[in-house]
Amino acid sequence: MTRALGSLFCVCLLLMALAASAVAALAADAPAASKPVADDPWACLPCHKTTTWASIQDGAKFDHARTGTPLAGAHARARCSGCHRPAERSQPQVPRACAECHRDPHRGELGDSCSDCHSATNWLAPRTLPSHESSRFPLTGAHTITDCRSCHTRLGGTVYRGTPSVCGDCHLAQAMAVKAPDHRLAGFGPGCQPCHGTFAWAPARVNHATWWPLEGKHAAQTCDSCHKLSKYRGVGTACSSCHSPLLAKAVPDHKAMSFGNSCENCHTAISWHVLQGTWHDAMFPTSSGSHTRVTCGGCHGGGYDLDHLACTSCHSHKKSSMDSTHGSVHDYQWLSKACYACHPKG
Repeated sequence: MTRALGSLFCVCLLLMALAASAVAALAADAPAASKPVADDPWACLPCHKTTTWASIQDGAKFDHARTGTPLAGAHARARCSGCHRPAERSQPQVPRACAECHRDPHRGELGDSCSDCHSATNWLAPRTLPSHESSRFPLTGAHTITDCRSCHTRLGGTVYRGTPSVCGDCHLAQAMAVKAPDHRLAGFGPGCQPCHGTFAWAPARVNHATWWPLEGKHAAQTCDSCHKLSKYRGVGTACSSCHSPLLAKAVPDHKAMSFGNSCENCHTAISWHVLQGTWHDAMFPTSSGSHTRVTCGGCHGGGYDLDHLACTSCHSHKKSSMDSTHGSVHDYQWLSKACYACHPKG
């Protein structure tokens, strides 16, 4: 009897040991208690239903700023699953970098700071103006509303760094199709800015001062008045290039008096008949001194050549005692032509 009780006691001890071991094992394998998401035990109700944890309340409003990532613009209207994708729910953190959700069309050429150009309002409404100011091609005029891809598309791909900035890289075909004037025949290069602005392709506002400044009546002439047969390169800038017929009819006879082709010495661009105040000084000074009061006929008695000069009509032989004044002058003659030969500057 005593032996039977001892055996039963040993069996009880063994069962208790096994039970204790099982409990310890279960405790080791059991997951740790989840940390409450909020101090308020009902904080889940604004988003989740009580019927099942996976169901979301209609019109649920979750304050995403509590996560450290406030939502703005289009992000506030996006579906939760747009960022919290099922395949990534096991990840400890949801990616926050733009490129981890949005495919980078720039292929890393512009860095990873998307906010420099883009806003959260609309991915396709970039803030390109500030960022383009630091580039070699600031955007002005119509370029400010042009889709980026219109310029940054080369051979079916998208290129941002190293994009050519010469007008002809985008507008060459358009420019060469212009026939009035014929840009191809005229040999105009790929740089359109001397004539065209960025606000509109037409009308062209030619910065003619790049080649030859247009003043007075020249500014009111049509292009083909000087550029005959659409000839633009190699057009002479001398007045005689256009006005040689007028020179042949000019009074006094410009050719006989060897005035040359430098019309600007006497004439202005306002009108062919408007002369500069110093126009006569190249031949004889009349803009200053005692000759300013002398009329044209006072010096040019019967004509404008040297044979018709009338110096002696004022500088009398007797009154001015020319003979005594010029006693030491070799071959002195009291003649108007001789006066001018020795005193061409008055």
